[in-house]
Amino acid sequence: NDSRNQYESIMDTIKSYNISGKQLMSEISRIKLMASKLNIQLYQVEIDPKNTFPEEFIQNSTINIELERQTLTFNLRGNFLEVGKFLENYEKINSPLRIQSCMISLDSLDPKGIIAQLHFATYTGIES
Repeated sequence: NDSRNQYESIMDTIKSYNISGKQLMSEISRIKLMASKLNIQLYQVEIDPKNTFPEEFIQNSTINIELERQTLTFNLRGNFLEVGKFLENYEKINSPLRIQSCMISLDSLDPKGIIAQLHFATYTGIES
């Protein structure tokens, strides 16, 4: 019974990350709007359609889970404090996208600026 409850809890968490193509485009628009309000440039938006979900997990699973994981990557360019504020605000909103990683570097074109490269994981193929 505990195993079943744990499985259902994990599936509910994964389902909360599920996003359709239309929802993804809407979320990207919302992210662009949030960035522009903070005077941050968002560029090089890339959606990788390849399934990056670990194959060994799918092969070793005793249950059939129709699950695919894709990645979304984009860059933010702006003032260090404003980019930090963006990241803080983004974590507070209810979004189906979760930041998987963030790499920050100095902006060679702006001595007071930084570039933050964000990677998100998106999940599709789950029955809601």
